[in-house]
Amino acid sequence: MKRYHFLIVILHWLMVPMIFMALFMGNEIANMANDIDFKIDRIDIHMKAGMLIAGLMLIRLLTRIFSKNPAEVDIGHPVLNKLGVWTHYLLYMLVFMIVASGISMSLGADIPGLILSSSTLPDSISDMPQRIAHGILTKILFVVLLGHIGASLYHQFIKKDGLFSRMWFGKR
Repeated sequence: MKRYHFLIVILHWLMVPMIFMALFMGNEIANMANDIDFKIDRIDIHMKAGMLIAGLMLIRLLTRIFSKNPAEVDIGHPVLNKLGVWTHYLLYMLVFMIVASGISMSLGADIPGLILSSSTLPDSISDMPQRIAHGILTKILFVVLLGHIGASLYHQFIKKDGLFSRMWFGKR
């Protein structure tokens, strides 16, 4: 078997732009003053996107667990082999941790209530531990994603080992 299950491939390429949009939107939201009226509307959209990403990521993870997958890649160095495996685990963990911290922040600041009443955010939200964790985790995810993209481009264009085709459409 050369490729991942078609559902994993579809979800991978669907989630790439979704995750980057959520990261950039979250960064934009974080840089807005809390008393801006439309900030709460942006947070509402951001929260819905985060929940959608979490749901798709869960489907992807379950599909990966319960389907046959290509053999682990051997690129000739045991440390790099393990780094590749652990990077993928880290990507899953970071997404779920970011969603969990977002939910915790939302509940702790009663953001659903603020959305329903069209209120502005309290200044204290910026100091919430969940908000701080959410921001740190998203920055870590961004760096790990850049490393993941860099590694895939290295394999595709420098090593030319066909690794990219594992996460592409075609016969398994």
